[in-house]
Amino acid sequence: MGISHRKAWARFIEDNGTARYYRVDVVIMPDTPKLYGLPSLLGQDILSRWRTTHSPAEGQLHAAVLPADLTRP
Repeated sequence: MGISHRKAWARFIEDNGTARYYRVDVVIMPDTPKLYGLPSLLGQDILSRWRTTHSPAEGQLHAAVLPADLTRP
């Protein structure tokens, strides 16, 4: 089985319960043992729609949503 491409929804839920949805293209890699253990990556197609602040010294990453494809309270 080779690489396939699918449309999917990515959902993030805020502390207040608000859900933010993003329509994304997903690349599905073949089930190959040499790929086991590789990390998954959050794509720039989502990160480019957030404002982020990263403080490694404090162990914190904050993200503020700018636009989302769908928002539900």
